[in-house]
Amino acid sequence: MGVPAENLNMSALALQQVTLPILSRKKFADLIGVDEGVVLGWVNKGYLSTVRLGKYSLINVEALRQSCAEKVLR
Repeated sequence: MGVPAENLNMSALALQQVTLPILSRKKFADLIGVDEGVVLGWVNKGYLSTVRLGKYSLINVEALRQSCAEKVLR
């Protein structure tokens, strides 16, 4: 499930900087210009998918990109 486009505050520069398929909640929040608590809320509501690596839960940026691309093609 993707994040509604109206909830994102992502600049073109931030999009260019995201080259990793996964990011920490803090790094993702910094890149799109929202508080880390907002990102945590999106994760808890299922708007953002995560990948678990050991004790870390990371934002699945690649899944978000795919979701956005699908919505653009509609």
